[in-house]
Amino acid sequence: MSRFRTILIPLICTALALTISSWDVQSVNSELMPPTPRYEEPSQWYIHDQKGTADIFYIISTETGDHLEAKDTCHYANTYDPLQRSQMLVEMAAVDSFYTGKLNYYSPFYRQASMNSFVSPELAAARTSRAIEDVKRSWQYYLTHFNQGRPFVLAGYSQGAAAVVELMREMPDSIACRMVAAYVIGYKVTKEDLADIPLIRPARGATDWGVTVGFNSVASPEKAIPLITDGNQLCINPVNWRMDSKEASFVYHSHEKSTTLTVKCDPDSRLLIVNGFETGEVLPVIGVPGNYHNFELRFYHPYIQKNIADRVASYFRDVKGPQPVEEELIQDVTRSAGCGATCPCLPGKRLAPAPLNKKPFAVIHYGRHGSCYLGKPSDYDAPYKVLASADSLGKLTPLGRDVLHRLKLIRDDAHNHWGELTDTGVRQMREIVRRMEERFPEIFNKDAQRLGALSLRNTCSMLSMEYTMNHVAKTTRIRVYRNASQAFSDFLDRQEESRLAVRGDSAAQAAYKAFADKYSDDDRLVQSLFSDAGYVRAHVNAATLGDQLFKIAGNIQNTNLAGRVTLYDLFTSDEIYHHWKKRNAWLYFNYGGYVHHAEKKQALQHRLLRHIFALVDTVLQTRPAARFHFADETSFIPFVCMLGVNGYGLATDNLKSLEDKGWADYRICPMGANLQLVLYRRDPKDKDVLMRVLLNDEEATLPLPADAAPYYRLSDFYSYYQKILEPYEK
Repeated sequence: MSRFRTILIPLICTALALTISSWDVQSVNSELMPPTPRYEEPSQWYIHDQKGTADIFYIISTETGDHLEAKDTCHYANTYDPLQRSQMLVEMAAVDSFYTGKLNYYSPFYRQASMNSFVSPELAAARTSRAIEDVKRSWQYYLTHFNQGRPFVLAGYSQGAAAVVELMREMPDSIACRMVAAYVIGYKVTKEDLADIPLIRPARGATDWGVTVGFNSVASPEKAIPLITDGNQLCINPVNWRMDSKEASFVYHSHEKSTTLTVKCDPDSRLLIVNGFETGEVLPVIGVPGNYHNFELRFYHPYIQKNIADRVASYFRDVKGPQPVEEELIQDVTRSAGCGATCPCLPGKRLAPAPLNKKPFAVIHYGRHGSCYLGKPSDYDAPYKVLASADSLGKLTPLGRDVLHRLKLIRDDAHNHWGELTDTGVRQMREIVRRMEERFPEIFNKDAQRLGALSLRNTCSMLSMEYTMNHVAKTTRIRVYRNASQAFSDFLDRQEESRLAVRGDSAAQAAYKAFADKYSDDDRLVQSLFSDAGYVRAHVNAATLGDQLFKIAGNIQNTNLAGRVTLYDLFTSDEIYHHWKKRNAWLYFNYGGYVHHAEKKQALQHRLLRHIFALVDTVLQTRPAARFHFADETSFIPFVCMLGVNGYGLATDNLKSLEDKGWADYRICPMGANLQLVLYRRDPKDKDVLMRVLLNDEEATLPLPADAAPYYRLSDFYSYYQKILEPYEK
């Protein structure tokens, strides 16, 4: 462990031997800077190339202090100075030894701000912003000369973690789709960062990818260092990979002894609370007793090494195609919410380049609203009242009383917001448009025709439209128009006719009930909540209560309580899987291609398809244009199924076969789901128009000839779907 321990005795303590010079933030730009690192030179890198299939790009923490350069005090590391290089090299080598595993490791030397720079937030921000410019240059060099298209883990500690956040701020989708995870260790990710950097998607477990991991360790919340943690929103426990207050034990091996400690997230302060640790070692300059910032890498390195390997393995499983649903739910339990799952809004695969000599000129978007609260007060009140009534009679177990308390928090948070977009939903809308602007700049420019949006008079759909259009107007300065009216129900309706048709088919209803009954197993759950079996038999419907609690459990991820409150711990993995199976089958039965009434539901979509045809005819005659449409899942799912996107139009009465055939609701219609038809041509005279289809921001397929896959000829699109329309034209 000697190599690893060396990093853990802060080498920056040399800074304490120097006088912290007077400073003026306005004069930072005129400060003395050491020579600029030239990243084409091997000396400016620590590299461990193992010919692995993925990389780690690591940015070190503050390892240097103020020093003299030509008799003047310099506040930045000299990457060509042997002494300062040796200080930085210790951390680089230690992290490589304990974190890399079988991956390739790249760590750049950079002119980091000295430890003396952190005497104030203003000075730290000014100096680290200059240091981060080196990191950005090294990152671009790495992508161009080293990465070769491999997936990568982005990681940094302390000052290096601040640089990770800034790299993510500017990372395009074409690169972000290969990011397995970002580890922001010992630094903050603020609410503003989450709003401004769509790529930052907090990790929710041990194997999700395309996510950001963050934590800051303290003995108690008041021991936090404001410069590092003020406003932080990320906290995941690096031992059990949970975001709630579930405590985990781990063994810390120091050179004196091995000590068993416990660690848990504090959902309120978003800090990692470590119990059982005693030390006299304090971080120089800004440290306080009880703050364990300088122990972050020491405490958790075995768990982080395994976690990096697990996330890389999960990435490779996913990019090879969907895995069995049961396995995907274990990897990320929030998917079990189905249509209530939060859309990751991050493409798992890079988009194919545009066809030769053609460019995008129009996009037709059909989307569902973003994350929202459950739609009715009764969604929250019903299970709460069941438990509250039992509690008044002393019929709850300790777990039951705890769940009642959690339900009150959830219910209070949703009060008077039923069916409204949450902050997450607003962010989703902004992210979707930002990606469209980045991917199709030819459409979103000042010469484009006005962008239009239509929505039903539905609160979520209207708000989604409003936030989307406001973002377009703000970022592109294009004139936009929007309209929300019940008049659009002719082609953006809520599919009540479809539901009535299904309910009228008694044989079909009996078939679904028989399927659902096989997977209704909530007796164990109810027994864990209530202390009196007789009371349960007389007053509690186990299946109903289980469904209600599971529905709320899935919705929490869309709210500000995500990571602070959970109900998933009430269910076993089998129970979670069974609840998902019932809901997935119900959605297919009502809105998918269930064979006994598929034609009735498909008939309701022909108006929307005809409207799409008319829009395509219009945009062929115009300057670049975009059209947005917003509805809800009861319209979105049937339309995706009618088009046959990704084979989701399958027609069967065998509900058991849905998973084997790839029909999973969270893949089709999560919160923020969207379908994009993007048109390409050489110029307005080009008659050979091509179309690509994106479902939830990823390449999707249609049942059309595709000699230039993933592109389809517009003429084939017209021909194929016109035949579907013919029966409804009479």
